[in-house]
Amino acid sequence: MYAIIKSGGQQFRVASGEMIEVGKLDAKTGDEITFDQVLLIGGDEPRLAPDDLSGASVRAKVLGHGRGKKTIGLKYKPKKFYRRRVGNRAHLTRVQIMDINVP
Repeated sequence: MYAIIKSGGQQFRVASGEMIEVGKLDAKTGDEITFDQVLLIGGDEPRLAPDDLSGASVRAKVLGHGRGKKTIGLKYKPKKFYRRRVGNRAHLTRVQIMDINVP
């Protein structure tokens, strides 16, 4: 069984036992958190209707915090010698999915 959850404006496909990196969450290492925004529960019998998903949640454990890979942004205007290079590293939280609760 798998679920699609929403966290920090992004959607993630998760299953029990998986580790994922989401945007930084306000939780300490070792805390258990619950994702209440479940968009779909898949498996033998997929559930997509809002009535089927009311009360559904995904329980996870926080493994740690860190920063992601650097992404580079470039700006360039031809013939004007304007060049700008900026970098960004996102703050991330690594979580392990414990279980998917189906109502």
